[in-house]
Amino acid sequence: MQRHDSTRDLIMLNQSRMSQVELNRKLEETTKTLKKMANELEVEKQKTDELLCELMPPSVAEKLRQGHTVEACEFTEATLLFTDIVTFTNICAMCTPYDVVNLLNDLYLRFDRLVGLVS
Repeated sequence: MQRHDSTRDLIMLNQSRMSQVELNRKLEETTKTLKKMANELEVEKQKTDELLCELMPPSVAEKLRQGHTVEACEFTEATLLFTDIVTFTNICAMCTPYDVVNLLNDLYLRFDRLVGLVS
């Protein structure tokens, strides 16, 4: 005598299929999230690389990125700029950090242009 008919098997198969569909959906969501995060990380890495190359020669920046030590170099000429921004503390107190960074960036870009004109 048969204990159960094929309905039970169909219900179990359907339940298993639904579980697989849900797992696949979650996997696709996770994959999309990871791809988005990887893209964001790449954008931030590019920004970091650009900033590093603005602060030091590209050859030095590349060595640092690769984890190598950088030997000291000697240059026959160098230019240094010391600045004192009057009321800088007050400016920082009234502005957001983002605004302060933009202000400094704009200021030093102008200094760079002036130095380029003299050179």
